Amino acid sequence: MCGIFGLLIRPNTDYPDYSIRKVFQKLARVSEARGKDSSGITFLIKELNSIDLIKGDIRIKELLNSNELKDSFEKSLISYKQGNGFSALDTLVL
Repeated sequence: MCGIFGLLIRPNTDYPDYSIRKVFQKLARVSEARGKDSSGITFLIKELNSIDLIKGDIRIKELLNSNELKDSFEKSLISYKQGNGFSALDTLVL
């Protein structure tokens, strides 16, 4: 089985960074029990008109500690603070 989750926040809301981080990391860690062989996260970064896909044949805990995921998460937070929504989705890795 695989775990699927997403965190979607509407534009122009005022959730603090620490709350977004905490919820995202909690969702990711809870989903690990259902998919331990590989993991992936997709970030929609509207400000840059881009989609960042970070994936690997590693547990989500390891992916969360990767610089690539941290960079994409930060870009997504910056976009969110500029009035765009925040979108992070679990990605099925085949």
